Amino acid sequence: MSTQVSFSKLEKEFLPQFREKISTSEDIIDVQKYFSYTIKEMLQKAFEKEEITITEEDIELTTTPPYYTIKKIDSSIQSLWEHSDLKDILQRFAEVAHKRYLHLQKNPSKTNKKIRR
Repeated sequence: MSTQVSFSKLEKEFLPQFREKISTSEDIIDVQKYFSYTIKEMLQKAFEKEEITITEEDIELTTTPPYYTIKKIDSSIQSLWEHSDLKDILQRFAEVAHKRYLHLQKNPSKTNKKIRR
């Protein structure tokens, strides 16, 4: 029987700032950017001993459950990924981002008000 590794401390560390950034995002691009950046930072911290390299481009917010994809998961961390709560944590973050994404998609006038420089 394998042991379950918990990363709930990471979730508690990243969640407040993530929720703030997502709730203040003004367009869909911001939601995707904040989600990718936060997940990248969280995974790097979770796997700092394994020295993985993950970029924001590897993490994508999607419109279907679990609402995210990670393009490459290194085989060296696959076991830890499978025997931890990381997938569930990422899904919770993705659900928050997805709800904001849908909200902004339904209200494009808010998105159009954003000033681009």
